[in-house]
Amino acid sequence: MNIHVDTIEQYKILQHIKKHFFIDRITISLVSPTSLSITDCMGECLIFEYHNGAILTQDVKNRGF
Repeated sequence: MNIHVDTIEQYKILQHIKKHFFIDRITISLVSPTSLSITDCMGECLIFEYHNGAILTQDVKNRGF
């Protein structure tokens, strides 16, 4: 899987995701210049944000959109 990122922050998050997840089993999306999201096969979504040198996560509940 080849993901294009636009910023250094997104690149650092992508490296973290590749290290901790099976990227062939998730969908990775650009959210903002400092964040990416992943979605698994069950529709569960997690947002990763790079802030002050740390990677933060936020669970996104599926609201049926």
